Amino acid sequence: MALFEISDIDKKLSEKATKLEASASDNSFELSYQIRCKASELLTKLIGRNLSNRFVEFCTAGEFSMHELLTYLLEQSGPADVYISTWTLKEEPARILYALKQSGAIRNLYFVFDYRIRTLDAKHFDFIEKFATGYVLTKCHAKVMVIDGERLKASVVSSANMSNNPRIECGYIMGNEHSMNFHKQWIMDVINGKKVY
Repeated sequence: MALFEISDIDKKLSEKATKLEASASDNSFELSYQIRCKASELLTKLIGRNLSNRFVEFCTAGEFSMHELLTYLLEQSGPADVYISTWTLKEEPARILYALKQSGAIRNLYFVFDYRIRTLDAKHFDFIEKFATGYVLTKCHAKVMVIDGERLKASVVSSANMSNNPRIECGYIMGNEHSMNFHKQWIMDVINGKKVY
């Protein structure tokens, strides 16, 4: 006797697809860019562009730094609340985040960390713990940055952790408040002990 019928699965998937379709909204972007470059060139190619309502896909040839991208985005956004999920965090980005918070470029700073950071990067975690507005340790492999600023509301979803990484990395930047709110909400849900699914 079969454990399930294919027709039942098709019906369930169809019901879910209908719900997803019904909840979809038009969040079209004015313009999108696709950039393949060395990491240092990514920011050079973005400088001067207003990222509001823009979608930027990127693939960098290693040496990519999320904290450099964050610094650049904060220059465009003005003072911002920042939300980060990452698998790991190293010393240089930890110190830069501290400096950005001290300068007022970051108003509030929230983290979702993989629970292993406490043992794998204990020194850096102890440092971040002292000035983070809020954080949680959980099973996390997502690499997301959210910038909720005065002039720019954006989210970055990338393969890169908060570290100096000499590998090929790729991701996208969405200068869209709808996307920013989605990622901000699930990060805060995790921090507040709620399920995100």
